[in-house]
Amino acid sequence: MPKLKSNIDTSPSVYGKYAVMAAKHKAVNFTQGAPDFDTPQWLIDSTNYYMNNNKNQYSPIPGTAALRNAIVSKTKNCYKIEIETDNVAITAGAIEGLFSIITAYIDKGDEVIMFDPVFDAYVGITNINQGKCIRLNFSPNGRIDTQAIANAITDKTKLIILNSPHNPMGTTISKSEYIEIAKITKDKDILIISDEVYEHIYAGDNFISAIEIAELRNKTIILQSLGKTYNLTGWRLGVAIAPAEIIKNLLAVKQFATFSAVHPMQLALA
Repeated sequence: MPKLKSNIDTSPSVYGKYAVMAAKHKAVNFTQGAPDFDTPQWLIDSTNYYMNNNKNQYSPIPGTAALRNAIVSKTKNCYKIEIETDNVAITAGAIEGLFSIITAYIDKGDEVIMFDPVFDAYVGITNINQGKCIRLNFSPNGRIDTQAIANAITDKTKLIILNSPHNPMGTTISKSEYIEIAKITKDKDILIISDEVYEHIYAGDNFISAIEIAELRNKTIILQSLGKTYNLTGWRLGVAIAPAEIIKNLLAVKQFATFSAVHPMQLALA
């Protein structure tokens, strides 16, 4: 049998291990973000409608026009930012957006900056693409350390991954912190992934999306999770919002992965 590539880790995700431990000790499970609320009945009914009306074939690779237009409207309503459908891709879960962006841009030896505690997929996908993870610590007050970001950047840095609201810390990145990151990365060929899958699930500080920061908008990929927002993680529906050129490159990878997200469920959510 051929030997497995050295950069592929076959050990189970740490999330499964900790979920078992949480159940054993009757602890609160802060691992995988799987909502325990029921999926809204109207979404189930709407999905059944589209399935029964033969909307069961492939959708367009970027996603249905209906759902992409709905994301355009949501972005304007929630964040007061106007985007076009060319700025939106519907993915098979937010993780496919993450996988597609890292695969599109990270080559052997390229560096990806991220903060611990970290979603293990950031590490796994970077390693699959032979990139190097640069793992930073939060400040003692639980905030991201922008000076640590500045100090960590080298000529090999290609990506910075941010997670706000952060799981499990619960902290959100402030406008001033985003602006500082914009200053740090100005005139550098560095992209930013803003993992915002918990955009509607947080307490405390107000949530600010990276898309609201004009200085970051031309270099940032926003990742959202319709599964977490609507309690349907098994449907595997995520959203990527980015400049049209970046979306085009994301889709160049996606077309050879899942090709498209599930069609009737996209229509139901729209």
